[in-house]
Amino acid sequence: MPNIATQPNATTTVFANPPSNVVQATITSTTTLTGTGLQDNAMLVNYTQAGNITKYQVAINPLSVAATTAAQNTSSVTTSLQPGVNYATNSVFAINKPALQAGLGVGGVTCGTTGILNVNYLNVSSAAITPTGEANDVIEIKSGSLTTTAALTPVIVPINTTSEQIFTLATTAGQPVICLPGTIAIVNKPTNQAGLSYSPYARVVGINQVAITFATITSGAVTTGVTPTAAESWNMAFLPQLNAFNPTYVYGIPSGATATGASTTLEQTSGVTGILLSDTISGIARGTTQVGLFIGSYRVTSAGVIGINYGSVGGTLTPTTSEVLLATIQRQNPLNPMMIYSSLLSTSSIAATTSAEVTTTVNGLLVSSSVLINKPSLTAGLMITNVRVSAANTLAVQYTNFTTTAITVPAETYTIGNVQLQGPGLGLTTTAGLFVMQSFYPSLQQSATLANALRTALLAIDTACSVGASTTS
Repeated sequence: MPNIATQPNATTTVFANPPSNVVQATITSTTTLTGTGLQDNAMLVNYTQAGNITKYQVAINPLSVAATTAAQNTSSVTTSLQPGVNYATNSVFAINKPALQAGLGVGGVTCGTTGILNVNYLNVSSAAITPTGEANDVIEIKSGSLTTTAALTPVIVPINTTSEQIFTLATTAGQPVICLPGTIAIVNKPTNQAGLSYSPYARVVGINQVAITFATITSGAVTTGVTPTAAESWNMAFLPQLNAFNPTYVYGIPSGATATGASTTLEQTSGVTGILLSDTISGIARGTTQVGLFIGSYRVTSAGVIGINYGSVGGTLTPTTSEVLLATIQRQNPLNPMMIYSSLLSTSSIAATTSAEVTTTVNGLLVSSSVLINKPSLTAGLMITNVRVSAANTLAVQYTNFTTTAITVPAETYTIGNVQLQGPGLGLTTTAGLFVMQSFYPSLQQSATLANALRTALLAIDTACSVGASTTS
C-alpha cells in the first residue's frame, strides 16, 4: 500500500482491519475557521440564546467640553417606546460621530440609566469645543451570547500619552468562550472619571485576553496620572461576522404629524432611511394609546418611505407628537448584521495635541451604515477616538494625538466590523430615538461553520483515498 505524505501537525486516522484497497488517509485534527472569528473548539458550541444589534440615530446634548480635559455629555431616548426598546444598562455601546471636529474625540461611552446614553468626550486642544448637534450613529449590542461582564482593576494611566493594558478574562464552565482572535472587541467602562478617557474599540490579543487603550489629559487639578476605579464591572462584546439567518427587521419610525378628520381615514407618510421598495410590513405597533385614533393599514410607498393609514372614530385627531412606532419588516434578501473586513491602512502623520481623520478604501462598506474597528497594536500617544463610513466603500478613522509632538501612524492591518443596518434617520426631532434592529443566532452560525469544516475534511479524506486507490489499481 502506498504512503501518503503526512501534513504538519496532523494526526492519522487508522481503520481497524481495513480492506486491502483502503488507504490510510491523513487529515488535520484541528481547524481554524478563518473569516468568521470563530474556531473549531468545543467551548464554542454551548450558545443558548440569540442576540440583537440595534442602531439608533440621535443627537447628543451639545454641552461645551473645556480645553485639555474629558467631559461627559448625554443622549436621551425621549419618546414613549415599548419596554426594552431603548438604551439598556447591561448592553454594550459604540458611537460613530458623523463629522470631524479637530481636537475633539470620543473617549468612552456607557449607559448608566435606562434610556440615557453617556458619551465621554475628550478635548486635547487649547480651547473649549462644543460637539455639533448632529445625527450620531449609536450601536447597541443587547446583552446576550456575545456579551459579557468583567471586573477590571487597571493600573495608573500616565498623563498626556496613551497606554495599553491587557486583561485576562475568567472562564465559566459550560459557557462559550467569546473573546477570540478575529472578533471585534467593544468595551464600556461604567463610570466617568475626570481627565480619564479610553477607546471603546479594544482588541483581542489572545483567547480570553483583551487590550484596552487609556489616556489621561492634563487639566486643572489633574496634573498627574489617573488610576481607573478598581474592580469595576465593565460591559464587553466580542463580535464575529454575523450572517443573515433572520429576514426580520424592526424599525422605530416617526408617527404622522397631520390631523385626521372625524370619522375618516388619512394616509400619512414617514421617511425611513434603509426601507426597500421590496420590503413587506408585517405589523406596526404604538407604544401608547390614543382614544379615538387607530392605525388601519400600512405599506411601503417608495424606497425609504412608509405610508400609514390613520383613522379617527371621534373628532379631528393628531398622532402624539414625536411618537416612535414599531414597524416589523420582512426583507427578501437581508444583509449580514455584521461583516468583518481586514484592511491595510496606510501610514499617516497626526499633528501634536489635535485629532485628524484618515480615510481609506474598504470595498463593501455601505452608505448610512456603521463601523467598528480594532487597531492591531498600540501606537504610544495615539488613540482611535472615532470611526465612520464617510462615503460608499470609504472608511474614516479619527486618531487623537495626546502628546506635544507629531506622531506617525504605522501601516497596519486593522479588523473592521461593518454593521449593515442602514438609516433610519432622525425623524421629527433629533432626540426621537429612531432605530433599526436585527437579531442574530450564534448557535445556527456555529453549526453552519462547523458543518462546512466537516465537509472540507471529508472531501480531503475522499481525495486522499481516491489518490491512493488510483495508485494501487
